[in-house]
Amino acid sequence: MDTVVLIYAHYLKLDVEKEKDLLWIPRQALTELPHPWEVLWEEDADEEHAYVPYFHNLLTDNSVWVHPEEQKYLKLIKHERRTLRKDGDRRKSIIANDPSLPVRVINVAKPPRK
Repeated sequence: MDTVVLIYAHYLKLDVEKEKDLLWIPRQALTELPHPWEVLWEEDADEEHAYVPYFHNLLTDNSVWVHPEEQKYLKLIKHERRTLRKDGDRRKSIIANDPSLPVRVINVAKPPRK
């Protein structure tokens, strides 16, 4: 399942190296499908299609490549990225404005103007 999650994370445009803290989103998307959907993948498929998830509707017997709630998860990723960015900015601001934290001043010479 981990390989499938990573492949689906790429599909959702997550950077799996830089956004490891968001991997719960593709995992949730693949494990919490609405009724009557299920997720499937081929382990023995050719290299290009191995472990690529697809979605099967148990009532209609149709299969599709697009998650039935894809837009919901794309919006969630966008929201979580924004939240993480704000939290990171807030932490930087707190550190910069806290007089009790030790401050190390580095004198950096500006390059000469031409």
